Amino acid sequence: MAKQMITAILIMLLCTMYIHCQNPNGTISCLHSGYAHSCASASCPAVDSVFRKYVYVSDCYVIGTPTTRGERTSATWYHFYLTNGRAAYVSGLICAGAVERCPRSHTPKP
Repeated sequence: MAKQMITAILIMLLCTMYIHCQNPNGTISCLHSGYAHSCASASCPAVDSVFRKYVYVSDCYVIGTPTTRGERTSATWYHFYLTNGRAAYVSGLICAGAVERCPRSHTPKP
């Protein structure tokens, strides 16, 4: 009986480690719905939408063209991956997360 319990606990531990280690990058959570753009500027084409309360895989953020929402302004743009695997950028006023800053070569020009 004890051997079965230990086996079950080890399997649960391995499953938990597998789930949490799948994404070597970070994640961002969206506080609002909005548009994902092809570069770090609202003037770049919108490539898709992001949705409030959704979590997306993000590897880094960049400092791009400032955006304003209400009385708040932010130049932070998160580089992230849409559900179809395509890369995009979303304003820090819409989504946020604990990710590192992107290397300079990572930022496409608007």
